Amino acid sequence: MSGCGGIRVRLARGIEHAQTSHQAFVALVIEAVQRAGLPVACSGGPRPRVKVTPGLQLPLGYTSRCEYLDFALAQPCTGRAFASALAEQLPPGLRLLWAGRIPAHTPHPRANIVACWYTLYGAFDPERAHAFRAAPRWPHAREKKGKRIELDLKMHVDRIDVYSDCTLLKVRIGAGPQVKPAEVIESVFGLPEGDALRVPVERTALIMPPAPFPRSFLVE
Repeated sequence: MSGCGGIRVRLARGIEHAQTSHQAFVALVIEAVQRAGLPVACSGGPRPRVKVTPGLQLPLGYTSRCEYLDFALAQPCTGRAFASALAEQLPPGLRLLWAGRIPAHTPHPRANIVACWYTLYGAFDPERAHAFRAAPRWPHAREKKGKRIELDLKMHVDRIDVYSDCTLLKVRIGAGPQVKPAEVIESVFGLPEGDALRVPVERTALIMPPAPFPRSFLVE
């Protein structure tokens, strides 16, 4: 990141972009940044590219309230100014929630994420969630490219809280296999795979340890 530091933005992705690939989503945000004329840094060479570090990839079919991207700055810019200009240029279905300055060499969002919160919309059986919480282990088999992978969902799922119209799910993020909400819906609540994949899912929060930013970056 440049000597001017950078800007971290948090965006919401609506249903319009549930089937948009991660690469296409990042390209849409970069195009909005360029239309806004914001002072972001670019790489050198004959085909310069905006210096941006995307956050954790969102699975296809999901919506989100916590899409993070870090932009390197070529010139100083406040988070408020960046947010105001960018919000006007975002396409329908993308909404700016927050923007703030970050120092140079700040670890990118993917490096610090320890867990994700998801909201599963629909009615689910609270007794099945209780059974999961009480069980010492919860084996789940994943088929991938003809190979069978055995997982213990208790090692990946921290919380399942069932309410009348939705369920809150907290999934750990680590070095090993990442568990998808559809796998939890299928295994814990007993839905067939096809039905589990059709449940509306929104990623609502990413859990990251607080960054020790200098005070000058916290006050704008």
